[in-house]
Amino acid sequence: MIKILRLEQWSKNLVILLPALFANRIELLLDKNLLIIFLGFSIIASSTYIFNDLKDLDQDRLHPIKKNRPLAKGDISEKNAKKYGLILYIFGLCLVYIVNNSAIIFVLAYSLITVLYSVSFKYRKYFDFGFITILFGVRLSLGSYVAEIALTNTLSLFTLTTINLIILSKKISIFTDPEINLKVRVKNHLVKNYTFDELR
Repeated sequence: MIKILRLEQWSKNLVILLPALFANRIELLLDKNLLIIFLGFSIIASSTYIFNDLKDLDQDRLHPIKKNRPLAKGDISEKNAKKYGLILYIFGLCLVYIVNNSAIIFVLAYSLITVLYSVSFKYRKYFDFGFITILFGVRLSLGSYVAEIALTNTLSLFTLTTINLIILSKKISIFTDPEINLKVRVKNHLVKNYTFDELR
């Protein structure tokens, strides 16, 4: 059950704390409300990972690494995963709402963009990068809103450019990994729509 949460992916949500960090408001990093928002958002993100795993189940079983995920391995049934994901989503939503009911807008925006990405744009050229960048922009905006710190252009550009470089590095590793064959849709999509030089 714990493994399906992908706790290691919660590191992405540290972006929420960047506005406070770069504004040199270190005390805010220990602020109870900001930390609860971080926790609630991370739980919601975990529920969206479950949604994505359910959608990509057949593809994950073909992937040399993703085949070891709980759903792909059969450690948890699809029915239980759906229930678990829904409970996580509601719980995370409640945590955010209790601390700052207006912040729920960012969570709902993140949820909607995630669903659109998973359902329609994950395998469309340029949209595959763009949507992930937007999701990190939502995280950054949420942190700015809750900490009441205005985002600067410098911080926004620095963060989103860094994120794009990480995304590109991941895509290049998939593109060049000989263990991932073209039956895996993400590899097929990259090879079909991009050249190595274009990604580089």
